[in-house]
Order: sequence, then structure tokens, then C-alpha cells
Amino acid sequence: MNDHLLTADTPRTGTYRVRVSGVFDTAAGAHLLRQLDAWARDRDTVGGTTRTVVADLTGVTAVSAAGLKAIPHAVRTVSRRGCAFTVVGAEHLLGRVPPAARPLLRPSEAVRLAEPVTSGAGSAP
Repeated sequence: MNDHLLTADTPRTGTYRVRVSGVFDTAAGAHLLRQLDAWARDRDTVGGTTRTVVADLTGVTAVSAAGLKAIPHAVRTVSRRGCAFTVVGAEHLLGRVPPAARPLLRPSEAVRLAEPVTSGAGSAP
């Protein structure tokens, strides 16, 4: 049984948003990556106007370090297509993750993670 739910939409032109609710664990992280892979295939096939991909974690009730491992992979998937990636709505989770993982949940930090990948550096997992 899944303890999470993902929905995707385009709240405005140029923005693709994936909302995660429930538990953000390994399964939810994998689900997020599959959703972004589908978005990337679609964008690669038909093009698109997306400039920013947003992971909205407002509805997340619990988070695991294993789930957070999906964030750097999401950054790479999105930045390879010339788009920015950001996380929003995760402020309530900051106290529940180790200090080293907190930058992954901050919007400005997540976007900065994409910059080295876009320029061709930093391809470590």
C-alpha cells in the first residue's frame, strides 16, 4: 500500500508542478522520479515551454533520508532539459531531517544544485 500520493499539473505557463502528499520515502521518491521521467520524455518528444519544475511538498507528513535521495536525481533530470528545479512547501519538514539533508528542502538551495549540472560539472549521483 502506498502511503503517498503524487499529482502533477501546470499551474501557470512555463511551470510544471508535482505535488507530493503523505510519506516522502523511497517509494515516493521513486514515484517522483518516474513522474519526472515521463515529463522529460514528453518534453523531449513534443517540446514545451516549461522553464521551472516545482516539487511541492506542502502535503508531506513524514520524510525519510532515503526519499530525499530522489531530489538530486530530479535536479539532474530537469536541468538536462535547460529548466530550473525547486522544492517548495517543505519548511515544516526541516526539523525532521538531518542537518546535511536540509539544503535539499530549501527552494534556493535546490535551484543552486541545478546550476553546476547545467554547466556540465557535478555529475555525481
